[in-house]
Amino acid sequence: MDEKALNDLKQFITATIHQEIASLETRIDTRFEAINARFDENDTMQNEILNAIGENQELHSKAIHYQANNLDDHERRIVKLEKRAA
Repeated sequence: MDEKALNDLKQFITATIHQEIASLETRIDTRFEAINARFDENDTMQNEILNAIGENQELHSKAIHYQANNLDDHERRIVKLEKRAA
C-alpha cells in the first residue's frame, strides 16, 4: 500500500468512526432526555403525595385537638356535677 492509499484508508476509518459516534451520541442524548423526563414525573408525583400526606396530618392533628378540647369540657362538666352531687 502506498502512502496515498494509506491516508485515504485513515480518512475513511476516521469518518466512519465519527459518523457512528455521532449516531450513538444522539441515541444516548435521547435516552437521557427520556430518563430526565421520568425523574421529573416522579418528582412531581412525590411532591403531590407528600402534600397530600401533609394535609392529612394537619386534618388529623386538628381532629385530635378538637377531641382533646371536648374531653376537657366533659371533664369540667363531670367535676361540676360531682361537686353538686356531694
